[in-house]
Amino acid sequence: GVTPQHIVVVDNSPLSDPPLDLSDDVHVVRMENRGYAAAANHGVTVLSQLPGSRALTVVASHETRISAAALKMLVGAMSDEQVAAAGPTLMIDGTGEVWSTGGYFSRWLHQADHRRALAAPGTPPQDREWLDGALVLYRTELLSRFRFDESYFLYFEETDLHVRLSRAGHRVVWVPDAVCHQRSSGIPPRLLGRNTMLFQARHFNRWTGRVTIVVAMARAVARKTITGRGRWGESREILDGLREAEQALRGGGST
Repeated sequence: GVTPQHIVVVDNSPLSDPPLDLSDDVHVVRMENRGYAAAANHGVTVLSQLPGSRALTVVASHETRISAAALKMLVGAMSDEQVAAAGPTLMIDGTGEVWSTGGYFSRWLHQADHRRALAAPGTPPQDREWLDGALVLYRTELLSRFRFDESYFLYFEETDLHVRLSRAGHRVVWVPDAVCHQRSSGIPPRLLGRNTMLFQARHFNRWTGRVTIVVAMARAVARKTITGRGRWGESREILDGLREAEQALRGGGST
């Protein structure tokens, strides 16, 4: 649903890898791997320098598949001028399982988690506290003005952005009938601990961040003990991430 001339692919794979073999009309930009947020911000900057104007911009990760029909539904949600970001129903590619129908924060700890309940066909866009960053349609002007926070490197940067957009008076919505597919292996334990703490400290408070991380560590141990899934070292890696975030928040290291 998008012409190649309006597509920018940011390739942050190792610079020693061969260049991507794509259509000559697609703009491919190579850069060092500074994470999802840096790549998205750079892609938006490159788009802004190309001829023509674009009221809306899709930001998508490399493992996502979208149809023209689903994209059209996301565009339709933007008819409400209060909507700053619109996201689809995300399915796990090849399994038929629901990955995300938008996200929410738990009541007491403000822990970020996915919603996975589907809606009846024809259900209008639903407000969400955040959307999964695998594929989101944004208003270009807001995306250029707010930008992703690059300090997260990977994971939580879209959650951070959507909270900032909501607090500025904009809507973030899930479009139930727009269905996309993606592959995801979840968040690495160290980044879970690190980025949970950075996010909580910036938007809520450090104490809820610490408690949330303790809960995540307990879950990792329980999951391994009861189901055999995961690794015994996951809780330790979560704790390492927490320590890294605490050091950064004290100004003793880079975020």
